[in-house]
Amino acid sequence: MSTTATVETLTASVHVLMVGSNRQVTLSVARQLDQVRYSELEPMGRVRLTNRDQGFDIIGRERASGALVISGWPAHVHEEAQALPLIVLAGLR
Repeated sequence: MSTTATVETLTASVHVLMVGSNRQVTLSVARQLDQVRYSELEPMGRVRLTNRDQGFDIIGRERASGALVISGWPAHVHEEAQALPLIVLAGLR
């Protein structure tokens, strides 16, 4: 009997959101950001602020003020939001 071994290589891209030159946005900071409508922000990526069953939120810059904000995941932009990079936030639960 012959057994064949195969190797599969996977790659992942990790994005870290920084404020200023050396301050990483943590999970607890992201949870405190103002929430706006999806149409009011320039998306940067997807973040998971709650448990896995709750899905993702979109983090980005508010178009009017330039402030860092969060938006819910609207159903009508599902494919567009799915294509955004996943941003990993530091911090403990």
